[in-house]
Amino acid sequence: MAGQACKIIINGMLRSISQSLEEILRSPAVRDVMLSNKACDGLIQRMADIDIATYHGLTLPHGGLVGIIKELEAAGVFTDEVWKILARPQ
Repeated sequence: MAGQACKIIINGMLRSISQSLEEILRSPAVRDVMLSNKACDGLIQRMADIDIATYHGLTLPHGGLVGIIKELEAAGVFTDEVWKILARPQ
């Protein structure tokens, strides 16, 4: 039963992160302001590549969603505070 509960939480987290990243990359506050339209479209395509790889049971390309988060952090779209929420408490 604990495994099922963990799976539900993991699925919810991944879904929320994916939806949030897509919303960020489609936002007028980011597109051609913080990142070029081309860069945003490229990251959305990378997310699609990750979804396709997941569906087919392949290795996640581009460092998975974490790779995209790190790239957005490096571009200044958001700060390292995101890691305080995503990181496991020590």
